[in-house]
Amino acid sequence: MKKLLLLGTGHGLNDCIAGFLLASLFHFGLSEMELGLTILLYNILAFGGQVAVADMIRRSYRPKDWLTAAYLLHGIALLTFSIDYRIAILAIGIASAIIHVVGGHESQHGKQGARELGIFASPGILGLVLGGYFAIAEWEINWVCAILAFSLLFLSRRLPFSKSAVLPQVKDGANPLENHDLLMILLLTVITLRSAVWNSFQFIHENQYEILFMIGIAAMLGKVAGGFLADYFGLRRYTIGALLLSLPLLTLFKNSLWALLSGIFLLQSTLPATARLLIQQFKVNPAMGVAWSFGLAIFLGGVFFMTPLREVMDSYWMIGGMVLLSAVLVGVRRRAFVPPPSGTSPQGD
Repeated sequence: MKKLLLLGTGHGLNDCIAGFLLASLFHFGLSEMELGLTILLYNILAFGGQVAVADMIRRSYRPKDWLTAAYLLHGIALLTFSIDYRIAILAIGIASAIIHVVGGHESQHGKQGARELGIFASPGILGLVLGGYFAIAEWEINWVCAILAFSLLFLSRRLPFSKSAVLPQVKDGANPLENHDLLMILLLTVITLRSAVWNSFQFIHENQYEILFMIGIAAMLGKVAGGFLADYFGLRRYTIGALLLSLPLLTLFKNSLWALLSGIFLLQSTLPATARLLIQQFKVNPAMGVAWSFGLAIFLGGVFFMTPLREVMDSYWMIGGMVLLSAVLVGVRRRAFVPPPSGTSPQGD
């Protein structure tokens, strides 16, 4: 538990620093193109870069060394930001990729469920919101965050970490994730995540920061609760159900604050189960499953947000089509399903 709390704290600090640096760019007088390219660079490194980190972890699994590098990059990002913001964004982008993959992967060692992934992931969104708020309020938190980063570096060197990149798999009776399941989960996650991000940016433009804190808390609680609920109801069953329930709340009823908060709670609650399902798929390199779940969906959501496709994704016909496609995929999954032998675990369901 000490290691899990340490990893979760590091995740929250990482996202706080990232939010602080990215939001501080608005004070630099950058052009819209420069600002957009800088944010795109961060997304490519922090989320797309998780695939490269996962591959390197498979070749050389030394979690303490990887985390040490991430915390040192935190210090570099904070100390160089006022000198050259491009170096700082490069550093925090790489650090984010490392923190997400190593933290998510390490939280699963010796575990069979999704709850540990939920605990690790939960501080991230709240840290991002806090960091953005500190930047907009022009609070100087560079030295505080740098001290916290070096403190986490010291603590991570003292705690025991695993020495193998191999993770435990679910019992033999569990059903593997099929291609249409993966496609359905990815499609639903992208559209709901894109909707949540877009709604959050609207609140930023309207200076409604108190609502952003509520969104951050809803997301944090959703990830923690989602891990426990997925372990109870089944990973696949809970993921599909929660994503389908979140769709109308984040789209058709997005003008209602409580519908929005409920939708974000449900959306974020699917992350532990989705991550665990994908980890199970990558038996040779389970860290790649972490990269796909923590990086791929967010990266694709960011790409949609940065392109004209965001207008298409807001249309009701697109939302209806996504729901219909998901329902068809659920039907295909049920027709193809052959019940496992009695006495086996339903955890992979």
